[in-house]
Amino acid sequence: MSWIESILYFVGFPGGASLDVLLDRTPLTRRFFKAKSNYVKEPIYEIGLEGIWRRFYEEEIAADEMIFSPYGGRMNEIPESETPFPHRVRNIYKI
Repeated sequence: MSWIESILYFVGFPGGASLDVLLDRTPLTRRFFKAKSNYVKEPIYEIGLEGIWRRFYEEEIAADEMIFSPYGGRMNEIPESETPFPHRVRNIYKI
């Protein structure tokens, strides 16, 4: 899935939707949400991840998804002087 296809997915368009839907400024729903994020500098231990999953399955909470945005890999090949992106320093990923 390409990046732009993932955007369509997260917004709620069905799989295979044409990119032309992005030209229509009418929202699919009136769904509003509040999001929060943080940068992770040390790996989350397995027991910590198990606790997160347990909360998702056992408790009625408003959040129904978590997105882990990884840093590193190819991003580390781009020199810091090439593009300003301060979040790459010592961050493994963003939740």
